[in-house]
Amino acid sequence: MTDRLEATAGAAAFAEFAVDAHTGADEQGNGGGQARNECNDTETLAGAFAELIGKKQTCTRAHGHFGGRGQRSRGKILGETVENVGHSKGSHTSFDRALQPQPPFFFRGIAPRPVKSSHPSMAHDLYVLILAGGSGERFWPYSRRARPKQLLKLFSDRTMLEETIERLGDAVPPERIFVLTNREQEAAVRAACAALPAENIVAEPAKRDTAPAVALGVGLVLRRDPQAVMAVLPADHLIKDTAAFRRDLLAGAKAAAETGALLTIGIKPTWPCPGFGYIEQGARASEGDPAIYEVKRFREKPNAALAESFLKQGNFRWNAGMFIWSIPAIMGELTKHAPELAAFVSRMRTAPDLTALLESEFPALPKISVDYAIMEKAARVLELEAGFDWDDVGSWLAVAKYLAQHEGGNAANCALTSQDASHNIVFSDGKKHIALAGVQDLIVIDTGDALLVCHRNEAENIKKLVPRVPEELQ
Repeated sequence: MTDRLEATAGAAAFAEFAVDAHTGADEQGNGGGQARNECNDTETLAGAFAELIGKKQTCTRAHGHFGGRGQRSRGKILGETVENVGHSKGSHTSFDRALQPQPPFFFRGIAPRPVKSSHPSMAHDLYVLILAGGSGERFWPYSRRARPKQLLKLFSDRTMLEETIERLGDAVPPERIFVLTNREQEAAVRAACAALPAENIVAEPAKRDTAPAVALGVGLVLRRDPQAVMAVLPADHLIKDTAAFRRDLLAGAKAAAETGALLTIGIKPTWPCPGFGYIEQGARASEGDPAIYEVKRFREKPNAALAESFLKQGNFRWNAGMFIWSIPAIMGELTKHAPELAAFVSRMRTAPDLTALLESEFPALPKISVDYAIMEKAARVLELEAGFDWDDVGSWLAVAKYLAQHEGGNAANCALTSQDASHNIVFSDGKKHIALAGVQDLIVIDTGDALLVCHRNEAENIKKLVPRVPEELQ
Protein backbone atom coordinates (compact mmCIF):
# COMPACT_ATOMS: atom_id res chain seq x y z
CA MET A 1 0.00 0.00 0.00
CA THR A 2 2.85 2.39 0.88
CA ASP A 3 4.55 1.68 -2.44
CA ARG A 4 1.29 2.41 -4.26
CA LEU A 5 0.84 5.72 -2.45
CA GLU A 6 4.44 6.71 -3.16
CA ALA A 7 4.06 5.79 -6.83
CA THR A 8 0.86 7.83 -7.03
CA ALA A 9 2.55 10.80 -5.36
CA GLY A 10 5.45 10.56 -7.77
CA ALA A 11 3.10 10.20 -10.72
CA ALA A 12 1.16 13.26 -9.59
CA ALA A 13 4.42 15.16 -9.43
CA PHE A 14 5.35 14.08 -12.94
CA ALA A 15 1.88 14.73 -14.33
CA GLU A 16 1.90 18.25 -12.91
CA PHE A 17 5.38 18.78 -14.32
CA ALA A 18 4.46 17.39 -17.76
CA VAL A 19 1.41 19.61 -18.14
CA ASP A 20 3.26 22.69 -16.88
CA ALA A 21 6.18 22.02 -19.24
CA HIS A 22 3.87 22.63 -22.16
CA THR A 23 1.76 25.57 -21.05
CA GLY A 24 3.36 27.55 -23.85
CA ALA A 25 2.12 25.14 -26.50
CA ASP A 26 -1.06 27.12 -27.16
CA GLU A 27 1.15 29.81 -28.68
CA GLN A 28 1.65 27.36 -31.57
CA GLY A 29 -2.05 26.45 -31.94
CA ASN A 30 -4.87 25.17 -29.80
CA GLY A 31 -2.91 22.17 -28.54
CA GLY A 32 -2.15 23.89 -25.27
CA GLY A 33 -5.83 24.40 -24.52
CA GLN A 34 -6.50 20.78 -25.35
CA ALA A 35 -3.82 19.70 -22.94
CA ARG A 36 -5.26 21.81 -20.15
CA ASN A 37 -8.80 20.57 -20.80
CA GLU A 38 -7.84 16.91 -20.90
CA CYS A 39 -5.28 17.01 -18.11
CA ASN A 40 -6.98 19.18 -15.50
CA ASP A 41 -7.61 16.17 -13.29
CA THR A 42 -4.13 15.57 -11.87
CA GLU A 43 -5.27 12.84 -9.51
CA THR A 44 -6.84 10.85 -12.36
CA LEU A 45 -3.71 11.23 -14.46
CA ALA A 46 -1.55 10.29 -11.48
CA GLY A 47 -3.49 7.11 -10.90
CA ALA A 48 -3.33 6.13 -14.56
CA PHE A 49 0.36 6.94 -14.70
CA ALA A 50 1.08 4.90 -11.58
CA GLU A 51 -0.80 1.98 -13.12
CA LEU A 52 1.19 2.42 -16.31
CA ILE A 53 4.42 2.28 -14.35
CA GLY A 54 3.30 -0.90 -12.65
CA LYS A 55 2.65 -2.60 -15.98
CA LYS A 56 6.12 -1.60 -17.20
CA GLN A 57 5.01 -1.42 -20.82
CA THR A 58 8.01 -0.65 -23.00
CA CYS A 59 9.03 -0.57 -26.60
CA THR A 60 12.30 0.06 -28.38
CA ARG A 61 13.13 3.35 -29.97
CA ALA A 62 15.92 4.33 -32.32
CA HIS A 63 16.35 8.07 -32.69
CA GLY A 64 18.90 9.86 -34.84
CA HIS A 65 22.32 8.21 -34.62
CA PHE A 66 21.61 6.60 -31.27
CA GLY A 67 20.20 3.07 -31.30
CA GLY A 68 20.14 0.32 -28.71
CA ARG A 69 17.87 -0.67 -25.89
CA GLY A 70 16.03 2.63 -25.45
CA GLN A 71 12.61 2.56 -23.87
CA ARG A 72 9.51 4.64 -23.92
CA SER A 73 6.25 3.95 -22.17
CA ARG A 74 2.93 4.12 -23.96
CA GLY A 75 -0.59 3.89 -22.64
CA LYS A 76 -3.98 5.50 -22.90
CA ILE A 77 -4.36 8.28 -20.36
CA LEU A 78 -7.54 10.33 -20.49
CA GLY A 79 -8.01 9.43 -24.15
CA GLU A 80 -4.53 10.54 -25.23
CA THR A 81 -1.53 8.37 -26.08
CA VAL A 82 1.55 9.25 -24.08
CA GLU A 83 4.61 9.08 -26.29
CA ASN A 84 7.67 10.96 -27.46
CA VAL A 85 7.30 13.59 -30.12
CA GLY A 86 9.84 15.09 -32.47
CA HIS A 87 11.86 18.24 -32.09
CA SER A 88 9.95 21.47 -31.91
CA LYS A 89 10.17 23.82 -34.85
CA GLY A 90 11.35 27.33 -34.51
CA SER A 91 13.97 29.87 -35.45
CA HIS A 92 16.88 27.78 -34.22
CA THR A 93 20.11 26.72 -35.87
CA SER A 94 20.52 23.07 -36.83
CA PHE A 95 22.57 22.57 -33.67
CA ASP A 96 19.73 24.12 -31.66
CA ARG A 97 17.32 21.55 -33.06
CA ALA A 98 19.76 18.72 -32.46
CA LEU A 99 19.95 19.74 -28.84
CA GLN A 100 16.22 19.93 -28.21
CA PRO A 101 15.50 17.52 -25.32
CA GLN A 102 13.44 14.41 -25.98
CA PRO A 103 11.29 13.88 -22.88
CA PRO A 104 10.17 10.34 -22.13
CA PHE A 105 6.49 11.35 -21.93
CA PHE A 106 4.57 13.88 -24.02
CA PHE A 107 0.99 14.23 -25.23
CA ARG A 108 0.53 13.45 -28.89
CA GLY A 109 -0.09 16.51 -30.99
CA ILE A 110 1.38 18.96 -28.48
CA ALA A 111 4.81 20.19 -29.48
CA PRO A 112 7.43 20.94 -26.82
CA ARG A 113 7.97 24.59 -26.06
CA PRO A 114 11.09 25.78 -27.91
CA VAL A 115 14.13 26.39 -25.73
CA LYS A 116 15.71 29.75 -26.35
CA SER A 117 19.43 30.27 -25.99
CA SER A 118 20.80 33.63 -24.92
CA HIS A 119 24.46 32.60 -25.09
CA PRO A 120 26.19 32.59 -28.47
CA SER A 121 28.69 29.88 -27.59
CA MET A 122 26.10 27.38 -26.41
CA ALA A 123 23.23 26.55 -28.74
CA HIS A 124 21.07 25.10 -26.00
CA ASP A 125 20.25 26.11 -22.46
CA LEU A 126 22.57 23.69 -20.70
CA TYR A 127 22.61 24.05 -16.93
CA VAL A 128 25.28 22.71 -14.59
CA LEU A 129 24.95 21.61 -10.98
CA ILE A 130 28.26 21.47 -9.11
CA LEU A 131 28.25 19.34 -5.98
CA ALA A 132 30.50 21.05 -3.45
CA GLY A 133 30.09 19.31 -0.11
CA GLY A 134 32.52 17.04 1.71
CA SER A 135 33.88 16.37 5.17
CA GLY A 136 37.41 17.77 4.86
CA GLU A 137 39.16 14.76 6.39
CA ARG A 138 41.35 13.16 3.71
CA PHE A 139 43.68 16.15 3.39
CA TRP A 140 43.92 17.11 7.03
CA PRO A 141 45.44 19.29 8.39
CA TYR A 142 45.27 21.37 5.19
CA SER A 143 41.58 20.52 4.89
CA ARG A 144 39.06 21.07 7.67
CA ARG A 145 35.31 20.55 8.03
CA ALA A 146 34.73 24.11 6.82
CA ARG A 147 37.41 23.76 4.12
CA PRO A 148 37.17 20.42 2.27
CA LYS A 149 39.16 19.43 -0.81
CA GLN A 150 37.27 21.60 -3.31
CA LEU A 151 38.19 24.69 -1.28
CA LEU A 152 41.92 23.89 -1.23
CA LYS A 153 44.54 25.41 -3.50
CA LEU A 154 46.40 22.21 -4.25
CA PHE A 155 47.50 22.79 -7.84
CA SER A 156 47.35 26.53 -8.47
CA ASP A 157 46.48 29.82 -6.80
CA ARG A 158 42.79 28.95 -7.26
CA THR A 159 40.65 26.52 -5.32
CA MET A 160 39.51 23.34 -7.04
CA LEU A 161 35.96 24.70 -7.03
CA GLU A 162 37.10 27.84 -8.83
CA GLU A 163 38.93 25.68 -11.35
CA THR A 164 35.78 23.60 -11.90
CA ILE A 165 33.75 26.72 -12.71
CA GLU A 166 36.45 28.20 -14.93
CA ARG A 167 36.73 24.89 -16.79
CA LEU A 168 33.21 25.40 -18.15
CA GLY A 169 34.45 28.46 -20.02
CA ASP A 170 31.96 29.91 -22.48
CA ALA A 171 30.02 26.63 -22.75
CA VAL A 172 27.82 27.55 -19.79
CA PRO A 173 27.28 31.16 -18.66
CA PRO A 174 27.41 31.99 -14.92
CA GLU A 175 23.65 32.43 -14.59
CA ARG A 176 23.16 28.76 -15.50
CA ILE A 177 25.67 27.34 -13.02
CA PHE A 178 24.35 26.18 -9.63
CA VAL A 179 26.58 25.21 -6.72
CA LEU A 180 25.25 23.02 -3.94
CA THR A 181 27.08 23.01 -0.61
CA ASN A 182 26.29 22.78 3.11
CA ARG A 183 25.86 25.31 5.90
CA GLU A 184 29.31 24.76 7.38
CA GLN A 185 31.06 25.52 4.10
CA GLU A 186 28.63 28.06 2.65
CA ALA A 187 30.63 31.21 3.43
CA ALA A 188 33.84 29.85 1.89
CA VAL A 189 31.96 28.52 -1.15
CA ARG A 190 30.30 31.88 -1.74
CA ALA A 191 33.70 33.58 -1.56
CA ALA A 192 35.08 31.16 -4.14
CA CYS A 193 32.03 31.63 -6.40
CA ALA A 194 31.92 35.41 -6.49
CA ALA A 195 31.41 35.34 -10.26
CA LEU A 196 28.10 33.48 -9.92
CA PRO A 197 24.75 35.00 -8.98
CA ALA A 198 24.25 34.75 -5.21
CA GLU A 199 20.93 32.92 -5.63
CA ASN A 200 22.69 30.16 -7.59
CA ILE A 201 24.59 29.02 -4.50
CA VAL A 202 22.43 26.87 -2.25
CA ALA A 203 23.33 25.33 1.10
CA GLU A 204 21.66 22.07 2.06
CA PRO A 205 19.98 22.44 5.46
CA ALA A 206 21.08 18.88 6.36
CA LYS A 207 23.61 16.36 5.03
CA ARG A 208 21.89 13.69 3.00
CA ASP A 209 23.38 11.81 0.04
CA THR A 210 23.77 12.40 -3.69
CA ALA A 211 20.21 11.47 -4.74
CA PRO A 212 18.53 14.18 -2.59
CA ALA A 213 21.27 16.61 -3.67
CA VAL A 214 20.62 15.86 -7.33
CA ALA A 215 16.86 16.15 -6.79
CA LEU A 216 17.39 19.57 -5.25
CA GLY A 217 19.45 20.58 -8.29
CA VAL A 218 16.78 19.27 -10.66
CA GLY A 219 14.25 21.40 -8.83
CA LEU A 220 16.42 24.50 -9.18
CA VAL A 221 16.77 23.99 -12.92
CA LEU A 222 13.10 23.05 -13.35
CA ARG A 223 12.07 26.38 -11.85
CA ARG A 224 14.02 28.10 -14.65
CA ASP A 225 13.36 25.84 -17.64
CA PRO A 226 11.35 22.59 -17.56
CA GLN A 227 12.93 21.38 -20.81
CA ALA A 228 16.57 22.18 -20.12
CA VAL A 229 19.49 19.78 -20.30
CA MET A 230 21.42 19.52 -17.06
CA ALA A 231 24.90 18.26 -16.13
CA VAL A 232 25.95 17.21 -12.63
CA LEU A 233 29.65 17.64 -11.85
CA PRO A 234 31.82 17.14 -8.76
CA ALA A 235 33.69 20.21 -7.55
CA ASP A 236 36.96 18.47 -6.66
CA HIS A 237 38.31 16.66 -9.72
CA LEU A 238 41.48 17.62 -11.55
CA ILE A 239 41.08 18.04 -15.33
CA LYS A 240 43.74 19.87 -17.28
CA ASP A 241 42.52 19.54 -20.88
CA THR A 242 39.67 22.01 -20.60
CA ALA A 243 39.02 22.16 -24.36
CA ALA A 244 38.46 18.38 -24.54
CA PHE A 245 36.30 18.52 -21.42
CA ARG A 246 34.03 21.19 -22.92
CA ARG A 247 33.81 19.27 -26.19
CA ASP A 248 32.70 16.12 -24.36
CA LEU A 249 30.30 18.06 -22.16
CA LEU A 250 28.50 19.55 -25.17
CA ALA A 251 28.51 16.22 -27.01
CA GLY A 252 26.98 14.59 -23.94
CA ALA A 253 24.31 17.29 -23.75
CA LYS A 254 23.45 16.70 -27.40
CA ALA A 255 23.21 12.93 -26.87
CA ALA A 256 21.05 13.32 -23.77
CA ALA A 257 18.73 15.72 -25.61
CA GLU A 258 18.41 13.50 -28.67
CA THR A 259 17.85 10.19 -26.91
CA GLY A 260 15.98 10.97 -23.71
CA ALA A 261 18.49 8.68 -21.97
CA LEU A 262 20.48 9.41 -18.84
CA LEU A 263 24.16 9.79 -19.65
CA THR A 264 27.24 9.28 -17.52
CA ILE A 265 30.86 10.07 -18.36
CA GLY A 266 33.24 7.15 -17.98
CA ILE A 267 37.01 7.25 -17.57
CA LYS A 268 39.22 4.64 -19.22
CA PRO A 269 41.11 3.05 -16.31
CA THR A 270 44.90 3.27 -16.24
CA TRP A 271 45.31 0.74 -13.43
CA PRO A 272 43.08 -1.73 -11.52
CA CYS A 273 41.91 0.71 -8.86
CA PRO A 274 39.72 -0.88 -6.17
CA GLY A 275 38.65 2.53 -4.88
CA PHE A 276 36.34 3.48 -7.76
CA GLY A 277 32.98 2.20 -8.93
CA TYR A 278 32.96 0.83 -12.47
CA ILE A 279 30.69 1.07 -15.52
CA GLU A 280 30.37 -1.98 -17.77
CA GLN A 281 30.07 -0.92 -21.40
CA GLY A 282 27.63 -2.55 -23.79
CA ALA A 283 27.20 -1.99 -27.51
CA ARG A 284 28.36 1.15 -29.25
CA ALA A 285 25.41 3.57 -29.35
CA SER A 286 26.74 6.15 -31.80
CA GLU A 287 29.23 6.68 -34.57
CA GLY A 288 32.04 9.20 -34.50
CA ASP A 289 33.83 10.90 -31.67
CA PRO A 290 33.40 10.94 -28.72
CA ALA A 291 32.49 7.29 -28.32
CA ILE A 292 29.13 6.64 -26.64
CA TYR A 293 28.06 3.21 -25.40
CA GLU A 294 25.04 1.57 -23.88
CA VAL A 295 25.57 0.83 -20.18
CA LYS A 296 25.12 -2.83 -19.31
CA ARG A 297 25.39 -2.28 -15.56
CA PHE A 298 27.12 -0.40 -12.78
CA ARG A 299 29.55 -2.25 -10.55
CA GLU A 300 30.36 -1.37 -6.95
CA LYS A 301 33.94 -0.81 -5.80
CA PRO A 302 35.68 -4.17 -6.46
CA ASN A 303 38.39 -5.98 -4.58
CA ALA A 304 41.88 -5.93 -6.11
CA ALA A 305 41.45 -9.21 -8.02
CA LEU A 306 38.11 -8.17 -9.53
CA ALA A 307 39.50 -4.75 -10.46
CA GLU A 308 42.33 -6.53 -12.28
CA SER A 309 39.72 -8.62 -14.12
CA PHE A 310 37.81 -5.48 -15.14
CA LEU A 311 40.99 -3.97 -16.57
CA LYS A 312 41.80 -7.10 -18.60
CA GLN A 313 38.28 -7.35 -20.05
CA GLY A 314 38.68 -3.90 -21.54
CA ASN A 315 35.03 -2.78 -21.47
CA PHE A 316 34.95 -1.35 -17.95
CA ARG A 317 35.31 2.33 -17.18
CA TRP A 318 35.71 4.24 -13.94
CA ASN A 319 32.52 5.90 -12.71
CA ALA A 320 33.52 9.55 -12.30
CA GLY A 321 30.19 10.71 -10.91
CA MET A 322 29.50 13.04 -13.84
CA PHE A 323 25.97 12.89 -15.30
CA ILE A 324 24.00 14.60 -18.08
CA TRP A 325 20.25 14.38 -18.75
CA SER A 326 17.26 16.39 -19.84
CA ILE A 327 14.88 17.57 -17.14
CA PRO A 328 11.94 15.59 -18.57
CA ALA A 329 14.10 12.43 -18.67
CA ILE A 330 15.31 12.68 -15.08
CA MET A 331 11.81 13.58 -13.88
CA GLY A 332 10.49 10.47 -15.56
CA GLU A 333 13.07 8.28 -13.83
CA LEU A 334 12.55 9.96 -10.45
CA THR A 335 8.82 9.39 -10.79
CA LYS A 336 9.29 5.69 -11.47
CA HIS A 337 12.11 4.90 -9.06
CA ALA A 338 12.19 7.62 -6.39
CA PRO A 339 8.64 9.05 -6.14
CA GLU A 340 9.37 10.78 -2.83
CA LEU A 341 12.15 12.76 -4.51
CA ALA A 342 9.95 13.45 -7.55
CA ALA A 343 7.22 14.86 -5.31
CA PHE A 344 9.80 17.03 -3.53
CA VAL A 345 11.01 18.41 -6.88
CA SER A 346 7.43 19.18 -7.89
CA ARG A 347 6.85 21.13 -4.68
CA MET A 348 10.08 23.03 -5.29
CA ARG A 349 8.79 24.10 -8.69
CA THR A 350 5.86 26.05 -7.28
CA ALA A 351 7.16 26.95 -3.81
CA PRO A 352 6.73 30.69 -3.11
CA ASP A 353 9.37 30.45 -0.38
CA LEU A 354 12.03 27.99 -1.50
CA THR A 355 14.17 28.45 1.61
CA ALA A 356 11.28 27.55 3.89
CA LEU A 357 10.48 24.48 1.80
CA LEU A 358 14.09 23.25 1.94
CA GLU A 359 14.24 23.81 5.69
CA SER A 360 11.09 21.82 6.32
CA GLU A 361 11.39 18.99 3.78
CA PHE A 362 15.00 18.38 2.73
CA PRO A 363 16.19 16.90 6.07
CA ALA A 364 13.47 14.22 5.85
CA LEU A 365 14.42 13.01 2.35
CA PRO A 366 15.84 9.47 2.10
CA LYS A 367 19.60 9.18 2.45
CA ILE A 368 20.49 7.34 -0.75
CA SER A 369 23.03 7.69 -3.56
CA VAL A 370 21.99 8.73 -7.06
CA ASP A 371 23.64 5.60 -8.46
CA TYR A 372 21.50 3.29 -6.35
CA ALA A 373 18.31 5.36 -6.49
CA ILE A 374 18.27 6.15 -10.21
CA MET A 375 21.24 5.22 -12.41
CA GLU A 376 21.18 1.47 -11.72
CA LYS A 377 17.42 1.32 -12.38
CA ALA A 378 16.91 3.75 -15.27
CA ALA A 379 15.34 2.52 -18.50
CA ARG A 380 18.32 3.55 -20.58
CA VAL A 381 21.75 4.83 -19.58
CA LEU A 382 24.51 5.82 -21.98
CA GLU A 383 28.20 6.19 -21.22
CA LEU A 384 30.34 8.78 -22.96
CA GLU A 385 33.99 7.80 -22.89
CA ALA A 386 35.98 10.81 -21.72
CA GLY A 387 38.54 12.20 -24.12
CA PHE A 388 40.08 14.35 -21.41
CA ASP A 389 42.51 13.64 -18.59
CA TRP A 390 40.98 13.06 -15.17
CA ASP A 391 42.12 12.53 -11.62
CA ASP A 392 39.91 12.07 -8.58
CA VAL A 393 42.83 13.20 -6.38
CA GLY A 394 41.61 11.16 -3.43
CA SER A 395 44.58 11.43 -1.07
CA TRP A 396 47.98 12.98 -0.51
CA LEU A 397 49.48 10.11 -2.51
CA ALA A 398 47.54 11.31 -5.56
CA VAL A 399 48.65 14.92 -5.03
CA ALA A 400 52.32 13.94 -4.90
CA LYS A 401 52.73 13.40 -8.63
CA TYR A 402 51.64 16.99 -9.33
CA LEU A 403 54.15 18.53 -6.91
CA ALA A 404 57.73 19.52 -7.73
CA GLN A 405 59.89 16.40 -7.87
CA HIS A 406 63.17 16.36 -5.93
CA GLU A 407 66.09 13.97 -5.66
CA GLY A 408 65.44 10.69 -3.94
CA GLY A 409 61.85 10.56 -5.22
CA ASN A 410 60.73 13.26 -2.81
CA ALA A 411 57.84 15.55 -3.83
CA ALA A 412 57.14 18.98 -2.33
CA ASN A 413 55.29 22.24 -2.93
CA CYS A 414 57.95 24.23 -1.07
CA ALA A 415 61.72 24.60 -0.80
CA LEU A 416 63.18 21.26 0.31
CA THR A 417 66.56 20.14 1.55
CA SER A 418 67.12 16.42 2.00
CA GLN A 419 69.86 14.08 3.17
CA ASP A 420 69.48 10.31 2.91
CA ALA A 421 65.71 10.91 2.58
CA SER A 422 63.56 9.35 -0.10
CA HIS A 423 59.98 8.98 -1.36
CA ASN A 424 58.55 11.56 1.02
CA ILE A 425 55.63 13.92 0.34
CA VAL A 426 55.98 17.42 1.76
CA PHE A 427 53.35 20.17 1.66
CA SER A 428 53.61 23.51 3.46
CA ASP A 429 50.68 25.92 3.47
CA GLY A 430 53.01 28.75 4.37
CA LYS A 431 55.74 27.67 1.93
CA LYS A 432 58.26 27.03 4.68
CA HIS A 433 61.69 25.67 3.85
CA ILE A 434 61.59 22.09 5.11
CA ALA A 435 64.56 19.78 5.64
CA LEU A 436 64.48 15.97 5.83
CA ALA A 437 67.26 13.67 7.02
CA GLY A 438 67.34 9.90 7.16
CA VAL A 439 63.60 9.36 6.63
CA GLN A 440 61.69 7.48 3.97
CA ASP A 441 58.09 7.17 2.82
CA LEU A 442 56.65 9.93 5.00
CA ILE A 443 53.83 12.39 4.47
CA VAL A 444 54.68 15.73 6.10
CA ILE A 445 51.98 18.42 6.03
CA ASP A 446 52.49 21.80 7.71
CA THR A 447 49.71 24.38 8.09
CA GLY A 448 51.06 26.66 10.81
CA ASP A 449 48.58 25.60 13.49
CA ALA A 450 49.04 21.86 12.91
CA LEU A 451 51.66 19.43 11.64
CA LEU A 452 51.00 15.93 10.31
CA VAL A 453 53.70 13.30 10.01
CA CYS A 454 52.62 9.84 8.92
CA HIS A 455 53.79 6.92 6.79
CA ARG A 456 52.69 6.86 3.16
CA ASN A 457 50.89 3.58 3.82
CA GLU A 458 48.65 5.36 6.35
CA ALA A 459 47.33 7.97 3.91
CA GLU A 460 43.86 6.40 3.83
CA ASN A 461 43.71 6.39 7.63
CA ILE A 462 44.22 10.13 8.08
CA LYS A 463 40.45 10.57 8.18
CA LYS A 464 40.33 8.23 11.20
CA LEU A 465 42.80 10.47 13.02
CA VAL A 466 40.81 13.68 12.56
CA PRO A 467 38.12 12.98 15.22
CA ARG A 468 40.91 12.57 17.79
CA VAL A 469 42.49 15.99 17.31
CA PRO A 470 41.17 19.07 19.17
CA GLU A 471 37.77 20.28 17.98
CA GLU A 472 39.17 23.62 16.81
CA LEU A 473 41.53 21.80 14.43
CA GLN A 474 38.96 19.49 12.87
